[in-house]
Amino acid sequence: MSTSTSPSNSSLGIEEYYGCLIPRSSKVDAIVFAKESNRKTWTIGRGEFNAAVLPSTAISLTHANVICEADMKGAALMYIEDVSTNGIWINGQRIPKETRTLLKDGAAVHFGQLYEHNDENRDFRFIFRLNDTFAPPPSLSGSRIPELNKDYDVLERIGSGSICQVLLAVERASNECVAIKLYQRGKNFQREAMDRERTLLQHLPGHENLCAYKASSVDAPESKVGYLVFEYVNGMNLRKFMNEHKNAPISEVEVQHIVLQICKAIQHLHDPNRRLPGTPRALLGAVAHADLKPENILLMDDVSTVKVADFNAVIFAGETLNDVRGAEAYMAPEMAHPATVDHFIDNYSVGVLAFELLTGTLPYVNKTPAPPTAQARIAARVAKNLKAALRTRSAEALDFIERLLEHRAGKRMSMNEALDHPWLDGAGRSARSKGKRREVSNEEDDIDMRPASPMKDSAPADCADGDNSDVDMRPASPIKRITESSSSPTKTSGVRFPKSAKTDAGEPVFPKPASSPRKSRTSTRAQAEKPTSQRVTRSMAGAAGKGK
Repeated sequence: MSTSTSPSNSSLGIEEYYGCLIPRSSKVDAIVFAKESNRKTWTIGRGEFNAAVLPSTAISLTHANVICEADMKGAALMYIEDVSTNGIWINGQRIPKETRTLLKDGAAVHFGQLYEHNDENRDFRFIFRLNDTFAPPPSLSGSRIPELNKDYDVLERIGSGSICQVLLAVERASNECVAIKLYQRGKNFQREAMDRERTLLQHLPGHENLCAYKASSVDAPESKVGYLVFEYVNGMNLRKFMNEHKNAPISEVEVQHIVLQICKAIQHLHDPNRRLPGTPRALLGAVAHADLKPENILLMDDVSTVKVADFNAVIFAGETLNDVRGAEAYMAPEMAHPATVDHFIDNYSVGVLAFELLTGTLPYVNKTPAPPTAQARIAARVAKNLKAALRTRSAEALDFIERLLEHRAGKRMSMNEALDHPWLDGAGRSARSKGKRREVSNEEDDIDMRPASPMKDSAPADCADGDNSDVDMRPASPIKRITESSSSPTKTSGVRFPKSAKTDAGEPVFPKPASSPRKSRTSTRAQAEKPTSQRVTRSMAGAAGKGK
């Protein structure tokens, strides 16, 4: 293939082109749409006169026109027009002929008939990338792992930390975007983190509120790099969601919806009956996530679906810790003596998350000057007056959070109890179980308790823990995707790309749940571990008799 109007790919800087078609085959060149004077249209076909030549009889003399225009803000919009006989396919669907179709970042573009390709020289499948969302084409050749390059087209790095790097890629077999966590197995702590995460996920059934595990590398003794493959969650994490609401309240109903899904995910981890056949003995007990924090809670389509991610800090039943694990701001009090912890540390973290969503702050004050160690800082915390802090929220919310933030792990509410709690139970939960979208009322009367001065676009000051080891599985700013002017479905038969953060249905709206009386706060660890179906429902009269 030639790109006669474009300079060599290796000489291009990101500022020198509008976009690029990255080939699926290593035997086919990239097609770069360079920023040349007065040039806004490129032709693609088998004829030598085209800007890009695809030498095959399956390709028309002139197969496609690619047009670049600017939007109202001056950003480039790239369109493709089919003028061929055998057609152009985007995300598995043939586009209308002689009609402009918007090229979205990440789109799978196929020139010619849609069939299996045995000849890499005639495999004209590409991934389209806009110039402002990724590094120049030479850096997109993937990692140095042959196995990874065989099955995936690596598009860009979207996160990094001391534990691993995270890559955005396209799985060739399905055309689905995936997130790949890349570990340096030569480093002991990275190898242990990867093995811990993989061991759990290979024996844990999938759940709608857990980031789905898809595959992993086959490790050879000499292998220095390993990877885990997950679904790509196209949205934002909970930290970014809270930062976007720093000047506006998050309604209590929205918080209920988010916390409900977090509790479902954690209950799935804690339940020893949720294991696949052949599970090792170490996984037959309750497993603690041990690193619940806003950065590890992913939101799809705003808050319609919530997923818990990042399992490389999990604690298996009976495991003894020599040091703290997780993000300090969300650690339970017993982490001051980490050798004694169990899965109830997650329940405390959920309470911290719920409190932070409702108030914009953490439920305790750190001692100043700060003690030198994490254990000492945890032990020195001073709890806030929860009733005063949550005075504008419902009585059920206060009771829910109080029972999760119980200092004594043995008295703390279990995930089964949390899911049965009046704050999460009721009409709102029933509507969600039927697959209905919740709606946010424009007449919300909740009062926000966030500080008068906006939170900074980062973790709260009192949650800074110096822990930089965790990696968000999405870009810091999500990959830009331009709304199409013509119909080009996001999901087709056998081919799927992530949905945009907003659907045609608009923002999710949440109904106000019916108020329910508070439950008795008395519970025992034995009651906590009983399956929901075996526990006797508390009587409404008994709960009401206790008073609020």
